[in-house]
Amino acid sequence: MAKLAISDKKASDEKFEKFFPYILEGAKDERNYVKKAVSWALRQIGKRNARLNEKAIKLAEEIEN
Repeated sequence: MAKLAISDKKASDEKFEKFFPYILEGAKDERNYVKKAVSWALRQIGKRNARLNEKAIKLAEEIEN
């Protein structure tokens, strides 16, 4: 997810929004490397544009609670 967000400049926002349920599920995993991967993916998706940034922040807040 993170690699795609970094490398595929032409990918649509919808492509990344489909990852959000997986990110939410991965955030519940106790393994440290999974949590790091989820964090990295969410940060990279949020850097793509303002719209995805807003959605990534909302998802991060949901994960936090």
